[in-house]
Amino acid sequence: MIFGDSGYFIALWNPSDPYHDEAGVIEQRLREKGWVRGLRDLLTCLPMAWEVAEGISRARGVKEGASAYARVVNNCQVVRPTDRDVQLAFDRTFRLYLGLPKRVRPPGMIDSIGVAVMRRFKVGRIVSFDRGFDLVPDIRRIQLVGTGSTARIAGEP
Repeated sequence: MIFGDSGYFIALWNPSDPYHDEAGVIEQRLREKGWVRGLRDLLTCLPMAWEVAEGISRARGVKEGASAYARVVNNCQVVRPTDRDVQLAFDRTFRLYLGLPKRVRPPGMIDSIGVAVMRRFKVGRIVSFDRGFDLVPDIRRIQLVGTGSTARIAGEP
């Protein structure tokens, strides 16, 4: 199982996103390797779906944002965070990184909730363009390494 970050979905469905092409290549490589067959194989959490709706709405309009939200909740495995997930997110992830220098962007609160959900479901891989996840020791970010036809996926499951 792989966790889908909101930024991945936004990049995938917004052609003007700077990571759009990279998201498409990652999706293709994940399918080629058999790690996912489609969105149904991605786990995410409800706050990530909200971020997708907001991000796509800002970029492409509210109607597109609502459509992207529906695509996530109707196709991915979407988990509603528990109160414990939220508390653990704050105590074990968000608060842990508050003291980092400003040049290092740690996981935000929604990302921290995603980490808590990942831990609850024992998912150690995330598809994301957010380098803040690289700070979390038990999470490996799936990312594209290289360019063109020789590009490969790092952080493989």
